[in-house]
Amino acid sequence: MSPSKQKKPFAGKLTTPSPSWLTTDEVQTTSEEKSLIKLSDIHLPSTQPRHYFDPQSLKGLADSISQHGILQPLLVRPLETGGYELVAGERRYRAAGLVGLTEVPVVVKELTDEESWQLALIENLQREDLNPVEETEGILQLLAFKLGIAIREVSPLLHRLQKEQKNLATSRDNNVIGKELPSPTSESNLIDETSEAELLLTDNNVIGKTTEEESEPDNNIIGKTTEDEIPLSNNVIGKVEQEEITPSNNVIVQEEEVKKSESNSQLAVIESVFNDLGLMTWESFVNNRLPLLNLPENITEALRKGQIAYTKAKAIALVKDDDKRSKLLTEAIEQELSLSQIKEKIIALQPLPQSTTTEISDRLKNAYQKVKKTRIWEDNAKRKKLEKLLNQLEALINES
Repeated sequence: MSPSKQKKPFAGKLTTPSPSWLTTDEVQTTSEEKSLIKLSDIHLPSTQPRHYFDPQSLKGLADSISQHGILQPLLVRPLETGGYELVAGERRYRAAGLVGLTEVPVVVKELTDEESWQLALIENLQREDLNPVEETEGILQLLAFKLGIAIREVSPLLHRLQKEQKNLATSRDNNVIGKELPSPTSESNLIDETSEAELLLTDNNVIGKTTEEESEPDNNIIGKTTEDEIPLSNNVIGKVEQEEITPSNNVIVQEEEVKKSESNSQLAVIESVFNDLGLMTWESFVNNRLPLLNLPENITEALRKGQIAYTKAKAIALVKDDDKRSKLLTEAIEQELSLSQIKEKIIALQPLPQSTTTEISDRLKNAYQKVKKTRIWEDNAKRKKLEKLLNQLEALINES
């Protein structure tokens, strides 16, 4: 089970409970001591990690600002053309506009484009009201930044690493614990070598000697010559083959080692990012969050607006018919259906196969036997459903 979202994510390396862009002195000063600049002098960046702001949540923040003011300053950076660009605090910026403030407290910092973008991304990921789609997109952007690759390359990389980890785990499970492979000097190898040597000597003897004492010097000349030549030629071949299969000379082995090292390095970066985020594991992100980016447009929009939980969204997306899926989505939002209710409706939407009279008879018998065996009526929740089905069945019988 993935850990629940912390109240103060990024409590590790990425930031501290106070914004990472505030120094110790800046944290300890009050909002009145910050720089005050005109709201009209602050410009939104061309690219923002966050796209949707819940109107009700924004109104609540505006009411709070109206009563207590802006307690945490906005982060801005100076522009060469004049004015300032907003880096962090867009909700406060928008709420200040709703209230009608003309000036807001800010912290001005000289930041590069990369530094500004990364701080804006982290600040958005800190928000508890960030919807699952934008949170997923934000994490992908952060991973791309940390890994130094394009955003479109992150998802395939995560899937590949997950597959490699599964294959590695499978290979480990298949290994027999405590099983030792025979060593080159094992008894069986010595026997094999002795047999080969004896066979070689026998083959090299021209005259069929019966014992070593009966052999004449002349008869052993060919055997000696051959015996002397064979190890030489065999050793040459053996040395060449041995040199050819060493890892240093094997290009394929070298490439695999490089890829393995690169994968381990990338995996270390990914695990570090998710550990610092404290939201979920990277495996859970791959299984549960990446699929959200492939959902139908209307479901994605509902997720962005926070109208439906992502687990329910994934279930509704299984309905292939566009009209039925849209209708179910509307019902789930308006009636606030639970996940189990949504699954029941999905099952009801599936067309039932046409059954013959014989098949129906067999199904009734099987159903009766299973009900009797499992005694499902002892479960109160299932008992009510069973009574309902029995009433429907009895009513159908009475009609005939």
